[in-house]
Amino acid sequence: MVKKKKSRLFETFISKLLKQLSSDRGITSNAKQQLNSALCILSRELVQLASKLTEISHKKTLSDKEIRGAVRLLFSESLAAHALHEGDKSLDSSTANNKVKGSRQSKAGIIFPPSLAEKFLRGFGYSKVMVSNTAPVYLATIVEYVAAELLELAAASAKSNSRVRITIRDLELARLNDSELHQTFTKLKLEFLGGGVTPFVHPALLRKAKKKKTAA
Repeated sequence: MVKKKKSRLFETFISKLLKQLSSDRGITSNAKQQLNSALCILSRELVQLASKLTEISHKKTLSDKEIRGAVRLLFSESLAAHALHEGDKSLDSSTANNKVKGSRQSKAGIIFPPSLAEKFLRGFGYSKVMVSNTAPVYLATIVEYVAAELLELAAASAKSNSRVRITIRDLELARLNDSELHQTFTKLKLEFLGGGVTPFVHPALLRKAKKKKTAA
């Protein structure tokens, strides 16, 4: 009996994305697994919000418009603006390369595959909501953008601590030190387990005590 290959969802593409962002850095297996889980939760939350918006507007098809709405609801204003910019750019690229042979992600200029995003949009076969051709590309781009932001900050943290590979500690510091990512992760009740806390020493403890002058 042939065993079915276990799906690792975003894990393979996390490594590819990191190679593009910082070719001299790697990532530990545990860190990659936790980041994969975080991206899966993010994807499900965006899809749930987009599905509710589709239902509210009495539409039968979930499109990139509903993904945009979900991003605005979940992300902070600035993070949403940057993410939506990337999503629009991917759609423009996909449309421009529509007649060119190749995968959907290559046409959109992204690494995360729209085919995987489509699985989340279709509830892995359990959802009856119809999905437009543009929605998977848009969702894949948004999730990739968040992953890229985290990996870029985590790679910088690893470098400053003379580590070749990104650890859970680096991912947690990346999340905590970026106010907008922190806000989104807090909404999702997400954190990287084993990442510790942000190093902080109260300013009062750093003050040097004044030496009293001894009487002559």
